[in-house]
Amino acid sequence: MTALDNPIDITLTAVQRPDILRQALESFVKYVMPDTSKARLLINIDPVGDGTADDTEKVCQQYFQHRLVRRPAKPSLNEAIKWLWRQTQSDIVLHWEDDHIAVRPINLLGMIEAFTVHPTLAYLQLPRIDFDRPDLFNDKLIQHTYWKPNLYRRSGDYKMSFGCGLMRRAFIIEAAKKIHLQCDPEIQFHLRNPELKVWADRWEYATWVKPDQHRACRDIGKQTRAASGWQKVQSDRGTIWEPSM
Repeated sequence: MTALDNPIDITLTAVQRPDILRQALESFVKYVMPDTSKARLLINIDPVGDGTADDTEKVCQQYFQHRLVRRPAKPSLNEAIKWLWRQTQSDIVLHWEDDHIAVRPINLLGMIEAFTVHPTLAYLQLPRIDFDRPDLFNDKLIQHTYWKPNLYRRSGDYKMSFGCGLMRRAFIIEAAKKIHLQCDPEIQFHLRNPELKVWADRWEYATWVKPDQHRACRDIGKQTRAASGWQKVQSDRGTIWEPSM
């Protein structure tokens, strides 16, 4: 891809797993954004995991010159998401996961252009599954109605997610005001937060993929979470990860 014309914010929710984060950012630079000079990394490092926050932050320093880091005393995915979205400045924001690796080249400039063409597009996700079967374009995730060769509208209940992809800042800034701490923030876009759901349903959501194309990113953190005995629980701070007893 060619260099970005304008600066872009990258949001990242992380825990203390520097070795996994290094793999994620290495693939990010290789396939998504070889030149990060115009990027600003916004990262929340929750105090969970086998590593340290210092080592996790040092990994970020290797790949990004411009950074804004939050290291809360207590973990909370809800608070992390709200903080990250409120710090954004670029019109289009790229979200990445600390345990997701890119597995093929991504046309980031083409994805950004889609937001100009479609003013009600809020979220453009990179696929985490292979789309090499025609029937996948007829299930609840993807409709066989395209806006352009690489863009397919998401349908069904789960239109919005926190997977790797682009988000419109105008959308996430308002969403941050509506997300509460009573349940998982991703679920709130579909259940248990009527105000957020009604508002979010006014927007469009899509996946950046075309027929016969393999997934763009892969989760490498599931085995680590299982081996560490972590579990996702709800608390008075929203969704958190903690070791199982």
